[in-house]
Amino acid sequence: MRGLLLGAFAVLGSFGAVGSALPAHGRDVPPALAVVVDSPVAERWFGQAGIPYIRRNAASLSSTPISGASVLVLPMECVTTPAAARHVQDFLSTGGSVVALYWGTLEEGEDRSGACYRLAPTLGIVPSGWEQGTAAPMVITDPGLGATPGSGREVRLSEVPFVTFQPTTGSRVVASWANIEGGDGKPAGAAVLRGRSLYLGANLLRPASASREGRELLFWAIQRVAPRVGLEWQARDRLATASAAWNSLSAASTSDPNPALGAEADGVRALLTEARAHLAGNSPVRATLTAERARVTAEAILERHRRTPDKSQE
Repeated sequence: MRGLLLGAFAVLGSFGAVGSALPAHGRDVPPALAVVVDSPVAERWFGQAGIPYIRRNAASLSSTPISGASVLVLPMECVTTPAAARHVQDFLSTGGSVVALYWGTLEEGEDRSGACYRLAPTLGIVPSGWEQGTAAPMVITDPGLGATPGSGREVRLSEVPFVTFQPTTGSRVVASWANIEGGDGKPAGAAVLRGRSLYLGANLLRPASASREGRELLFWAIQRVAPRVGLEWQARDRLATASAAWNSLSAASTSDPNPALGAEADGVRALLTEARAHLAGNSPVRATLTAERARVTAEAILERHRRTPDKSQE
């Protein structure tokens, strides 16, 4: 689709209307919206979490400035013209935040003319290579104000392709690849923070790479670079996945005559209620952590239920 299309303002029944929970913003503060460029995967994640977004494509990134949002989710292969790079820089200069991922065509030598290379100084990196993937986890070394992904500081991404890079002076490595050495003898960088931009080398938004871990890593990155909106968005995302797990558990308990399963499902529902109360009470980190407990508990109960023989069929 071309031009600007307003992404679906998804409303999850467990949250109520999305707009009612968004913080008020003044004239000089970007509204709590995301701009998502050419990524059906990110759009699906935002929609499932009930977070409003604006859809852009690579062509409109070149032709139209970015405005009316607080966060830009940018697959770097979408930066195809100097105008697109300039619009990203202008968005940052007017108070927006950027989470940039992966890269476009990698070029060798010092004379790198690709449009995405115009953003390398802004992002605080010098791309150096490409890897098909690694079994080594990404290790978050500087998590910020919010929660880490559900797996903790170590995130395994199931052989997701990624770009290797060198951080530049003034940028801060906030995540590294375990057991992969960078050019300076330290662990190779996986995520770099510079000002209001955060660069993730992993191709999290490739449909074949999409996973819950990648989704949680994206929302971690957003809260790291834009905590004003990102902490709430992280909580909403974690509530969405916890709610989905509880729905599966509730369906299983409804069809199972074992009262113990129903009682366990009620316990998960209580955790979800608590998480929503934390979010409504402006405690998004507590909401995130409580929702994570609900998800993990629900999935453990479901796994145990699946492994338990159905005695009614004997």
